[in-house]
Amino acid sequence: MSRTSFLGAPNREDIPAMFILALVYTLIFEVLYGAASALAPFVPWRVHVDFPFEARIPFVPGAAAVYLSLIPMLLLAPFVLRDLRGFLPLVCALTMETIVGFFGFMLLPVEPNAFDKALPATDSSLYAFADWVNLHGNWLPSLHVAFAVTAMLAYVERARTFGKTVLLVWTCAIAASTLLTHQHYLLDVVTGAGLAWGCWRFAKIWAPRWRFYIRATSG
Repeated sequence: MSRTSFLGAPNREDIPAMFILALVYTLIFEVLYGAASALAPFVPWRVHVDFPFEARIPFVPGAAAVYLSLIPMLLLAPFVLRDLRGFLPLVCALTMETIVGFFGFMLLPVEPNAFDKALPATDSSLYAFADWVNLHGNWLPSLHVAFAVTAMLAYVERARTFGKTVLLVWTCAIAASTLLTHQHYLLDVVTGAGLAWGCWRFAKIWAPRWRFYIRATSG
């Protein structure tokens, strides 16, 4: 493992390709995630994925601050991974997760339990923003958890012992926040983590083979 610092400036030569990749991925995510939320109400069936005990998980609107910390976690990518070799597998994994998530939302639209249908009103602006970002109907698998786990897997190779611990705790906190804000159920969290592991393993092997083509076409 390289002993360079965890954070640093991106490789100037790779910045155009990294920017294009991030832009393309953002477009794919916005289209598929938004389409799933819009189309899910028209799917004529629903599945129940919650366990009885999940109705007893406290509703903690303040956990939205941790929930939203996924955004800065992902924005760290160019400064942690720093070059196309490190950045490309992350983007490929996130893209695959988004595509699988779209089909999951369409084929297995989740029916919220009675507790979540009657969540109390809150004046937390952070929770309102988190709820708005999450849209509606995008439950199984939890892409929120999938993205956090993927970022952790990508970053942990650049971190030392303390940094690895911070990343693990941060990722677990984000996963817990999805339950405490009642944006997801436990099965969503587990399948999201499993999806991240599988997509990351695939992307780590195959994505580096494409980086020369991407660099050439972006330069």
